[in-house]
Amino acid sequence: MNKSINFKETVPYRSPNGPLINFEPYFTNKKVCDLGCGSGDMLLYVQNTFKCEKIIGIDNSSRSIYNIEKYNLDIKPNSNFLENMPYNFDTYYIWVEIPNAESQVLELLRGYKINSNNFSDPFKRTSDYNVIIAYNTAAICKDNPDIPNSIDKFNGNCSFCRSLNAIPSKISFLESFLNTNNYSYIKKSYSYNDGLSCRESGEFTYYVVTI
Repeated sequence: MNKSINFKETVPYRSPNGPLINFEPYFTNKKVCDLGCGSGDMLLYVQNTFKCEKIIGIDNSSRSIYNIEKYNLDIKPNSNFLENMPYNFDTYYIWVEIPNAESQVLELLRGYKINSNNFSDPFKRTSDYNVIIAYNTAAICKDNPDIPNSIDKFNGNCSFCRSLNAIPSKISFLESFLNTNNYSYIKKSYSYNDGLSCRESGEFTYYVVTI
């Protein structure tokens, strides 16, 4: 069920597939939206692993063009997902590691669900939203000649290493926001080991927020 897919990547590995298999109930027969989908790696994995009713991605860059054309992915590139987020999906996946963006997504979905009670059918939201927020909390940073990196040499000071150092404070911000605003959520951490290259082993932490 966990299929191996080759992606066209020009940045260090950032899409471990293993942990996502644990979230099958949130994908199978669900309408799924990946907010900040990048080049579409996670989107492609889920599309090929689970039987989603519908799956789309939104990203503010053009990185996904290659995979859109090659794999016929439904991605809206060069699009701000906060401004263009659809409200008729069941599961939202977000891995942008920007707490303010994550909290805005949650507030928009909660606001829509509350306000939709004032609408007549078919706009009324009767089912729950599930938002999966992902954080790469630990990973092995290695020099890999197959990964273009002309500036940093994976010596502990590359951009990825620096981003990992900031994760604890981002998680603290997110948990404080969730608790202060009475969101219902579960937190799960998974170790993954998908290979020997940079970022292919480590730990991911997920927050599944139910609205």
